[in-house]
Amino acid sequence: MQRVLVQELKCPGHCVPFAIDNVALLGSAGARVRLVLNGAVRAHVEENFSATLEKHEVDVHYIDPREFKYNSAETAAFEVDSARAHIDEWSPDRIILPTGDAVLRWLVDDSARQSVVLDGSLRWELMVHSLPASVPGIAPRPFMRWFISRRALDRFAGARILTPDPYSVIGPGRRWLSRRARASIGLLPYTPPVLGDPVSRLEARRRLGLPEEGRLLVVPGAIDPRKAIVRLLKARPALEGILDGIVFAGPVAEVLKPIVKEARQGPGPTVHVIDRYLPGNDFLLPFHAADVIWAVYPRWRGIASVQFVSALLDRTCLVDVLHPSATWIAKGTTGCVTLRGSIPQAIIKALESSGPSAGYVTWIRTLTAEAPRRAVLLDGARISSEEELEAFVSGGAGLPRVSSGQEP
Repeated sequence: MQRVLVQELKCPGHCVPFAIDNVALLGSAGARVRLVLNGAVRAHVEENFSATLEKHEVDVHYIDPREFKYNSAETAAFEVDSARAHIDEWSPDRIILPTGDAVLRWLVDDSARQSVVLDGSLRWELMVHSLPASVPGIAPRPFMRWFISRRALDRFAGARILTPDPYSVIGPGRRWLSRRARASIGLLPYTPPVLGDPVSRLEARRRLGLPEEGRLLVVPGAIDPRKAIVRLLKARPALEGILDGIVFAGPVAEVLKPIVKEARQGPGPTVHVIDRYLPGNDFLLPFHAADVIWAVYPRWRGIASVQFVSALLDRTCLVDVLHPSATWIAKGTTGCVTLRGSIPQAIIKALESSGPSAGYVTWIRTLTAEAPRRAVLLDGARISSEEELEAFVSGGAGLPRVSSGQEP
């Protein structure tokens, strides 16, 4: 029986359900799974996921949340050391980090005070948003690929890197990194939360306690400074008459709580706060309730889960920078509006948008298919040839054809 260690130490809303989704998939295939989580989400997990974990006899461990520093070199080193702590005692065959962006980023950073090195005798698997977002030296332009030193390449130890971003898999970075760092780069079809039965906008708003009428902008998931929340709130007075409400649909970071509290008293659209993780498929209710989804980040991180779900639910998504894959595969048809100029103008454009095209939604459904994801995650199969990758990513007749690094 295969032993798999799955470790997810981050706390944002979609990370834990994604990790448990992977755990359930592995457990259903007969693997023995140990899950390591951040103690900050213990109550949330015990309340909403106990049945799933018990069904698959998952051995759950929690780390002290005070030891974990988010998004730093120490984060990556801590994640690797935490996984190593289970090696001698439990002897896993595989170690999976469902959101391994921090580890991947600091593997290639020679300036880090604490080097991150993987153990070549173990099978490390890092799931990341995309290679360009995670690795500064891997980029579409060849001259940018030489920033990674030989010393950094040795730290990869043949790790397996999985991403839902086809640009990372087919682009030049994949071939270069796999050849130089002995790392295999594979396409992992991303599975968002099961969409289930359709929920009307009115029903979703009622279940969340939101106003039944009016235009709502929703910020889903954890509410932290990286999502340009302060920038949005500063523009709030100018949104009077454009929006009727702004909804923060997730736990609010401590540093933002006084700012959000103060904003609720000022002029502009009403601010609604759902300051908690939403259990199970309730995670999707804010998407159903929204007129516009706010997915503004300081840098693109692959085709984010928010963009996937927004497209599948026919919602317009407001983004800061459109990821290369979106323009490369379905130019102008993604249902994403980039934040150019003023926030009020961008939101007006998003409200008037016709949403994602049928072709782009079909392509997203191809990427989120369960069968190929099961193959990749369970038996280690990966689509390796350029022809197979292109056939998979294009999704068949009627969708944009792709070629390495070129726009259609």
